[in-house]
Amino acid sequence: MDNGTSEKLKMIQADLRLAFDEIGKKHHIVFNTGTLSYNTLYFTMPLKGRFLDAQNSTEEADKEEFELYAGRFGLTGDMFGKLFTIEGKTYKICGIRPKARKYHISAKALVGGKTFIFEVPAVLRHINKAVA
Repeated sequence: MDNGTSEKLKMIQADLRLAFDEIGKKHHIVFNTGTLSYNTLYFTMPLKGRFLDAQNSTEEADKEEFELYAGRFGLTGDMFGKLFTIEGKTYKICGIRPKARKYHISAKALVGGKTFIFEVPAVLRHINKAVA
């Protein structure tokens, strides 16, 4: 494979993400794309779409999904939206990743708003120690 292929694929991935953002705005959908992988013949990139609610948010759908799968991981549905603190940073539980191998909990940092993924035991250890 030539040296330019990797850089070209990064540009293609960026263009695809921009295109999906535009389609999402038009149809009230949020698209999440995974990591692009490739070989000498083809490339693949996972794609997941979720419909937005009336407030242009996926929070209600995220909450329903969390409630549906929480018991599978020793959690309860009412843990959605709960706070926990790890290494001095406070996070709010905002989703569940039922197909993930290790990091099943999605949580948004209260400072900065970035979403991170966590192992269930780590969240359970820290959820009752959160700063309100």
